[in-house]
Amino acid sequence: MPLRPSRELLTAWLLVLVRAGVTYGYDMRRELAARQLEVDYASVYRMLRQLQRDGQLRSHWGKTVSGPRRRLYEITPAGRQALAEIADQLKAISRSHHAFLETYARTPERLDGGPPTSDDVPAPAAAQDGLLALDELALAVADPDAMVAFLREHVGMHELDRSGDWVLVGADRLATKLRLLAAEGPREPGALSRLVLGVADLQRAVMSLPSGTEMRQEGPGEFAFEGPEGLGLGFTLAPRGLDYDLDRVILRVAYPQEATVALTQLGCVARDGALYIAEKRIMLEELPAWTERPLLDHISVHVASVAPLAARARRGGLTVETADSDDTVTVVVPGLERISFRFVKLAAPGVPPNTS
Repeated sequence: MPLRPSRELLTAWLLVLVRAGVTYGYDMRRELAARQLEVDYASVYRMLRQLQRDGQLRSHWGKTVSGPRRRLYEITPAGRQALAEIADQLKAISRSHHAFLETYARTPERLDGGPPTSDDVPAPAAAQDGLLALDELALAVADPDAMVAFLREHVGMHELDRSGDWVLVGADRLATKLRLLAAEGPREPGALSRLVLGVADLQRAVMSLPSGTEMRQEGPGEFAFEGPEGLGLGFTLAPRGLDYDLDRVILRVAYPQEATVALTQLGCVARDGALYIAEKRIMLEELPAWTERPLLDHISVHVASVAPLAARARRGGLTVETADSDDTVTVVVPGLERISFRFVKLAAPGVPPNTS
């Protein structure tokens, strides 16, 4: 259901869109509509003019090859300061909203007025809908073959399957896999900060990297480095489990609290500062990372049932994209990063779904 934003929220959105490089009024309204915000053109342009008068935006006429000239906007230092103050206010509001929603979910209404019992508390979404596994991370890369060669030679992965425009790699078919999609380059990391792989022998893993690879230690028993096309990678000591399988994915988002609420609505379990899909962790860093050509295309998750998950996502105001089949649905996490999660019904134990 589209939301008509308040004057303050519209101000915040216009400033952050301009800062992210959305400089034309028509494009701003399109971006707002994509995020389920209902704003007419007149309101957008009135607010843009007001922000100019307040010194938070400035504009100029852009050059075009054909058609009418476009007025393009850029944010000023005063606008950046105002945006930072608005973001602090919204973070506080978001924390309050999250606390309310958690309390609401755990305290259902009782007709007898008595305190809720354990039978009244709904089961976690993951138990209801069955988030079975973080199956794949689909990466849009300019040179899939070069990426495959690096991952095979230095990061303990194998080529598992190949088609005309994608290659599937991973430590094993039972591991979380990488689907490398051929895409126009150059690519930028965007929301994908780092993929951390668990290894049984940390020293051996580090020694397998190309000579001259820049390493940084992220903590006891963990090192981070960069692969081809800016792909952030890391090794962490994990003596149990499959060698070179994904331990966790770290995502950069402008508003971690908003993303956390959305992901818990989808069935991720919040625990110990991370979000869990089965045993795999998703961690969020607070850092705006919008780009037009991100490495991360989508994250694919196996589920027991698609329909209830899609229904709950819609009730929560999340963007649900048209599915290719009744067994697949894609949900976009709120935020400029537009991180997509593709939920795929697992047909039967041991029989993987078609996620190509």
